[in-house]
Amino acid sequence: MRVIIVLTFFFANVFINSSCSVNYSFTGADIPAEAKTVSIGYFGIEGKGATLANPIAPNLFTDQLTATMLTQTNLDVVNNDGDLRFEGNIVGYSTTAVAAQSDTEASSRSRLKMTVNVIYTNTIEPDKSFEKQFSQFADYDASSNLGDVEEDLLRVINDAIAQDVFNASLGSW
Repeated sequence: MRVIIVLTFFFANVFINSSCSVNYSFTGADIPAEAKTVSIGYFGIEGKGATLANPIAPNLFTDQLTATMLTQTNLDVVNNDGDLRFEGNIVGYSTTAVAAQSDTEASSRSRLKMTVNVIYTNTIEPDKSFEKQFSQFADYDASSNLGDVEEDLLRVINDAIAQDVFNASLGSW
């Protein structure tokens, strides 16, 4: 009887360990076990909605998406033809007034909003590939000069969009 129990546990353990085809991590990544590399193309500026984009925005976003993949996965970043691929463009970039002061009709807060079109290609599980737009914003004091606060706002926006892209492509939440 003892031999049967031991063999049952042995074969159950072998079955469970060999049937897993997905790598899981503490960050919530759901990465195919066969995936070893990720490539992240340069995210340029494209379209009428992004004509006001700061020239540093593409570099900052591309760098942030790369950093997110490096810190939240065990994948190697390669220049081209990764098992998982991200590419796209900044397609929206705008500032708007968001809050009016009660004693005057001037705006007290302004909002910088950026939209990125992302094409995600999963060469191992093609049904998980997508093309989607991701938008985020950050508010700032309207009395501030946008040029003085824009880089900090972009870091906040880029971090949020990169996390949204990670969650949509590799997150298992």
